Amino acid sequence: MTTTEIREALTEVQHAVEIPPVDQVAFRARVRAERRRHFGGRVLLAGAAAVVLAVGAVGATHLVDAGDGRDVPVASGAAPEVRSVPETVWFVRDGHLTALDPSGTVHELGLRSEGVIGYTSERVFALDEESHVVALGREHDHEGLGRDTGYPKEDSPVVGAVQSVAMSAEGRYLAWLDLQGTVTVFDLVADRVDFRVEVPRSSYVAAVSGEGVLVSENVDLVLHTADGESAVPTQEAGDNWGAQLAQGKVLVAGPSGESHLYDLRSGAAHRTAVLPGGDGALAPYAYAAATIETAPDDSAVVNVWDGKATHPLRGLDGVPEQIRFTNDEPLTLLVQTRGGSSALWSCSTADLTCGALPVPDGTFQLSE
Repeated sequence: MTTTEIREALTEVQHAVEIPPVDQVAFRARVRAERRRHFGGRVLLAGAAAVVLAVGAVGATHLVDAGDGRDVPVASGAAPEVRSVPETVWFVRDGHLTALDPSGTVHELGLRSEGVIGYTSERVFALDEESHVVALGREHDHEGLGRDTGYPKEDSPVVGAVQSVAMSAEGRYLAWLDLQGTVTVFDLVADRVDFRVEVPRSSYVAAVSGEGVLVSENVDLVLHTADGESAVPTQEAGDNWGAQLAQGKVLVAGPSGESHLYDLRSGAAHRTAVLPGGDGALAPYAYAAATIETAPDDSAVVNVWDGKATHPLRGLDGVPEQIRFTNDEPLTLLVQTRGGSSALWSCSTADLTCGALPVPDGTFQLSE
């Protein structure tokens, strides 16, 4: 059920029966959870992992027919490659904010969280269980061991609970929709408000970047800037919840299991590509994208688009559920899969191989 459909149902009930006003914080939390359940969630991994180090052997793969004439690789029962990360990454595990540092140590931070908003190499922004934006810093050893030594709480620029929130891929901009219907875009580097804009009811912040803030307004997707707004013609799209924004380009889910890429740089939105798979991620500098292509039997493959063609990833063991690019060069893609249990993977977009991250089993949530 979409946000609009939930809203319309609630409105009909309110017209028929006099009931108290809707708790906006609780409502938005339920909508976020329902969206994650249906669409797999999206993780915003800003500034994580510069070069991924391989410390094991690559698991064998075999090819199967994807159902459209393409052969795609599927991991066999061989032990997967294990990889580490040179920068700390954050996620929610079993309802608690958790960090994986470069030494391979998993840190549970003791904060119940609705999800990670975004992070850089030095701090993370996350939602607590009451939809407040929390900021934590990162302290680490200086002996080259890669182990984090603490995560002190920092001041958050957001006062009060939010309906929705997003952070730009490079970690500079934070945008949120408050309970009064105002979207604020905050420059974290300059430590100041960039601009504010009032939006209609039933809106939420989908993404933010240096180009502006992308807001889903009912069924419309609108890019707001300090100087005005421009519409992204996505009425035919399947869902705006996980829309991605970078370098004047927008990636949004289509109605039939595909993703649509739009270019806004001319001042008007032009669709430039249609990619297989409806759960997508746009690279921070928009010269690559990735999608999860699901087959009728619920098996799935991750396709990486290099601007010209799509190529399937190799070495994943399990069904991919969530994907997001890191902000490193060369590009790295983090993937959550489910099989017998959930697992996190680090995948190279250069050679299209994946290795498992040393994270214990659990119920994962990579984004708010």
